[in-house]
Amino acid sequence: MATITRRTKGMEYRAVRLVLAALLATAAPIATPQLATPAAAQQNHQMSERAERIVRSLRPAARSRYSDSAYIQRIIEMEIPLPHKRGSRSVRLNYNHSIDLAVYYDFDSAKITGETADVLDDLGAALATTELDGSRYLVAGHTDSAGSEGYNQWLSERRALSAKRYLVEHYRIDPERLVVVGFGETRLADRRRPKDGINRRVEITLIADDYSGPTSESFRAPDTSYLPRGASEPTAEELGLVEYEGPSSADIDCDAASRLQDPRPTRTGLDDFGSRRTPVPCGDPPDDAAAAAPVALPPVAEPQEPVEPVEPVNPAAGQNSAIQN
Repeated sequence: MATITRRTKGMEYRAVRLVLAALLATAAPIATPQLATPAAAQQNHQMSERAERIVRSLRPAARSRYSDSAYIQRIIEMEIPLPHKRGSRSVRLNYNHSIDLAVYYDFDSAKITGETADVLDDLGAALATTELDGSRYLVAGHTDSAGSEGYNQWLSERRALSAKRYLVEHYRIDPERLVVVGFGETRLADRRRPKDGINRRVEITLIADDYSGPTSESFRAPDTSYLPRGASEPTAEELGLVEYEGPSSADIDCDAASRLQDPRPTRTGLDDFGSRRTPVPCGDPPDDAAAAAPVALPPVAEPQEPVEPVEPVNPAAGQNSAIQN
């Protein structure tokens, strides 16, 4: 009798285990908090209310707005120092299309946290839309005034750079669309509360590449004067400044430059259509003797008899016109 009872209980235990296994197999997996992979971030992130607000704030306006004086008042020119002290370049910033995002970092850190990723996911989804896809933006880091000014400048740049890397890696944003600048504590959101958290933010502002008119303000972004031991200065590629940097004198191929020819006639006075000019001088400078040698002038042409003007040929002569006189 005891043997039968044990056998019955064993059958009951096996039945219970089979039922539990079936339930576990049909149950939904438990979600674990983690940063999204690049594919998942780009394909599965739905447009949140914040992402839609970012799109509305950063969407470029029609070129006709450039005739609006109030609109132009919010376009400024900023001079950006290039890495490794290679000069500076200017960009136009359109603050009619700008937004400050509260991107949370741990104290004294530029590492992306879960809260930071939530904000950058919305920004990445917005930048990937067709409404913003053709535009470039400034990614500017800001800190509060706690700590030294030089360290805050370096930290703000590192935080903006980490935000750009996240957007490039997780949302496939073209890195050349994002120009990174650190403002440190120089442009506080609330000067009455310089150490308040409202000053710790990432600014996203439209770069007005298509605007060449007057600006209401001109200023220079701060230079990075502080560099911790073992840290390296970001490259022009990382900061999005490749097209502004240009070649150094060591990068110039003087042999190739000497073979360049311009088929356009010189009398047109055309410029280089916005492209960089051929680096000059290339080769050795002239010696003193050659510089002091007189320049031979072309001979003066003999005066000629005046020629009667010829009536220009009209290629449309004899054709029917559709214009009513």
